[in-house]
Amino acid sequence: MYQSRVLPRAIGIAAVFFLFASLCSMNLFAEQKKTTLAPTKKPNGAHTFADFSFVGKKVVPAIVNITVPMSKTSEKRLEYYKQYYKSFGDDIDIDKYRHQSIGSGVIFSPEGYIVTNNHVVDDVYEDSILVTLNDGRSYYADLLGTDKSTDLAVLRIYGKDFPYVSFANSDSLMVGDWVVAVGSPLGLNSTVTTGIVSALNRDANMKKDDDKTIRNFIQVDAAINPGNSGGGLFDLDGALVGINWGIWTNTGYFLGYGFSIPGNLVRNVIEDLIPDGKIQRATLGIGASDLTEMKCQAIQLDRASAVQVDEFDKGSAADLAGLKAKDVILSVNGFPIRNASDLQSMMAMHAIGDKIDLKVWRDQKELPLTATLQAGDELPTDYIRRERVGSLGIDPGPFPVDTARVYGWTATAGVEIERESDFSAALKAGLVNGDVIVAAGGTPIASADDLSQKLSSAKPGQVISISVLRGKEKITKDVILQSKAK
Repeated sequence: MYQSRVLPRAIGIAAVFFLFASLCSMNLFAEQKKTTLAPTKKPNGAHTFADFSFVGKKVVPAIVNITVPMSKTSEKRLEYYKQYYKSFGDDIDIDKYRHQSIGSGVIFSPEGYIVTNNHVVDDVYEDSILVTLNDGRSYYADLLGTDKSTDLAVLRIYGKDFPYVSFANSDSLMVGDWVVAVGSPLGLNSTVTTGIVSALNRDANMKKDDDKTIRNFIQVDAAINPGNSGGGLFDLDGALVGINWGIWTNTGYFLGYGFSIPGNLVRNVIEDLIPDGKIQRATLGIGASDLTEMKCQAIQLDRASAVQVDEFDKGSAADLAGLKAKDVILSVNGFPIRNASDLQSMMAMHAIGDKIDLKVWRDQKELPLTATLQAGDELPTDYIRRERVGSLGIDPGPFPVDTARVYGWTATAGVEIERESDFSAALKAGLVNGDVIVAAGGTPIASADDLSQKLSSAKPGQVISISVLRGKEKITKDVILQSKAK
């Protein structure tokens, strides 16, 4: 009897204990799960939990779609074929062969500055580069400069309230870090893809145009496809760490290997291009050659590759730092230098006047040196920035006498807006076809020549008041002028 009474009681106690333990473990698990999902930071700034929705919401507004018509070369080729067939009595419609190329860009300033790839805007008519924001606003962009050696270009649009992103220090990226790529692949605007950093300082033998081409890519496994070019690569804080450049593929589409230009390199290039459209890189002032593993062994250097100083200019940064011929450069600011391409890329990531820490191999021992970078030769460019003036983006017409009579206007002179593009500065300000401009910036306008003269001294982005007659009303609008080659 004793056992029979104790057993149920024991079972009851055990059941209560089990239930209590289960509830405790569930609460503990819930707390553990909650703690795991909370975004925390690693020392390098990356989240342990990838909050991709946070990144998407933050950066997508600053990603733009860039549309350009057929290149100048292709346009000339089409015109040639048109004349060729015309000589045989055939008249072909070349318009159906014209197509538009689509790429991406990133707004990095509230003033409307945009960085993209040079190959997105290469060999196109400058006044035909159309930029569309995620919110649907569209603008014709001003091409400020290009750099073929890094495949970067800078555009500017004129307006207000532009969303933008900030740069991160791309040197802090590590293999395995989460990244987010945003662009317009295959014409699908504002597409967000994710992945990790697969490799850093990747050459990939992909850009071999000449010895001045910078080959230093971030390799990622985030999906990048045609149209992503010029889009942004972001860390989990939503800061720009790179500009998407291309993919390694034998099909034309993503196979798992994407490449981006490091943000630090991008930042240096755009800082050069914005003032005058020219590139002048910082330099050590040396001639260098690659060392193979066998040559490294010959100088008792335990490395598979390195860079040797062959010569240097008198008074150069290298000379003033104490570098000598036959010195082997092992690292710059702690980053290993494997070949001349690495060294060239490192110079491109620094500005004139920057101090860099070198580690060199001399007489079978390491030696630390510090160099202050000097200005190198100005890089040649196919793009020459032309003088540009402010524009309304309209075709002016003569004063409409019949319309004036219908509405009883006292004005006898002015300029009718005959045609404006869908993305003109005038249309954005609320002016429409048929409006008659009678004043600009407080100056009476009687003819197209008057309007042209008034705008010839205006700058792109300048705000000018335009007074128009519309029906029985006189309306004044403030217009942010777009850009046009003078």
